[in-house]
Parts: sequence; structure tokens; C-alpha cells
Amino acid sequence: MSLLAFRDVTVRRLDGMRKVPVLDRVSFELDERETAGVLAARGAGKTTLLQVAAGLQAPDEGEVSWRGRDLASLTADERARVRRHGGIALARGDWRASASKQVLEHVAMPLYSEGLSIEAAERCAAKALDVVKAPGLALKATGRLGLAERLRVELARALVREPTLLLVDEPAVLPQPGEAAEFYELLHLLPKEHDISLLIASEELSALRGAGRVRMMNLDHGRLHSTDSRRKVIAFPDRRHNGASGAGQP
Repeated sequence: MSLLAFRDVTVRRLDGMRKVPVLDRVSFELDERETAGVLAARGAGKTTLLQVAAGLQAPDEGEVSWRGRDLASLTADERARVRRHGGIALARGDWRASASKQVLEHVAMPLYSEGLSIEAAERCAAKALDVVKAPGLALKATGRLGLAERLRVELARALVREPTLLLVDEPAVLPQPGEAAEFYELLHLLPKEHDISLLIASEELSALRGAGRVRMMNLDHGRLHSTDSRRKVIAFPDRRHNGASGAGQP
């Protein structure tokens, strides 16, 4: 059984007086301990894809299943539990922290709603900061973080619940090549060192270089295609039927 599966998922948005597809009959599967990357231009639907994968947004059509269960069939509380310990975590590309909050508190915040004590939550947060190689940021105010530091802190916040699947939204935003390379290397080590599956959505191929065995996909005009190392679009197989055509084919 796959960990995450999209089946003919369509999401539309209002454009003037008509609805246009952001995702158009998208189908793919992600197995345990697998790394996959989605390449797409800005505004092409990467964030929508990850929001739907995390159960934060329902598709207009199609099915998204997590460990064989359709996310749309779950109650709001059940979907929230999917995003708790051992489930799905989303590391966002934007920054939503209070400027006056300490990093340790910001990273620990997702655990407070689970009934953990402040001490227990902050121990988990400190561990997550160690994983992203940023223990020295724990007592720093979030408003004083640089861009590279923010990315590591948001990654720690996503990892604090020790997810089985980590979704990463647009990591390729660092202006310094050295900082970008370090961050990508950190991302690529996570599946190997922490036994998780990883789905990265980015507009930069460099975000996936060095990831080892990685399945590449391209999102274009709402359609998802598999791509080879040269970014050439190739047929994406549907694992349900040997040799059957998958997403992106007419």
C-alpha cells in the first residue's frame, strides 16, 4: 500500500467569471521512504498540490488517500490527527511567526495543542532544532532571523512531530548559493537519517540535485508528468495497472 496517493485530483480557482483548473486530473503515488520532487513555475499550483496532500484543502474532484484512507472522508478532527505525531507535516515557504516570539517557542507551538507540557514540548523543539543543525537559534527572537535561519526554523517546526511524510513548499529562495546548497543537503539527508518520505515542490531543479534516488515530476498547466534527469517529459506509469498510462497523458 502506498503512503500517499492522488487519484484524478482536480482543483479549480475562480478567474473572473469562470473556474480554471489549478490541478487537472493529477495522479501519483508516494511510497514509504521515497523522495519525490515536483518542478513547476511560480504560480503553477505547487502550493495547492501540497495543501491538498496535507489535507488542508479538499479537491473539487478526485481522491487523496493517506495509508489507504480517503482524506475527504475523514472528519476535521481526524484530518488534524493525520498532521500530528507520525503523520504528515508541511514546511511552508512563507513566514508566519510573531516577531517577538523565541524560536524555541515557535517550533514547539504545534505540540501545545496536543496536551504536552511546556517542558516536554520544548524538549521536542530543541531536538528538532538539532536535526536541522540550528541549536544555537533556540533563544533568538524570530524577528531577528535571517532568511536561511528562517528556513531551518520552519523545517524544525515541521519536524517537531516526527512525521512519516514531510512536504516542503518552495525551498529554493536563498540568494546565496552556499546557503542554498547547505539547505538542500540538509533536506536530502532527512529521509536517510530519519526514515521519512519527502515530497519537495520547487521551481528550481537545484533543490533536488544530490538527493540520491529521487522521482521527478513536472507540473505544467495543472497536469503532472514524470520527468527524466534532463527534464524531458515522459509517461508517468499508474502503479494500479501494469503498463497503463498515468497522469498527464491524453
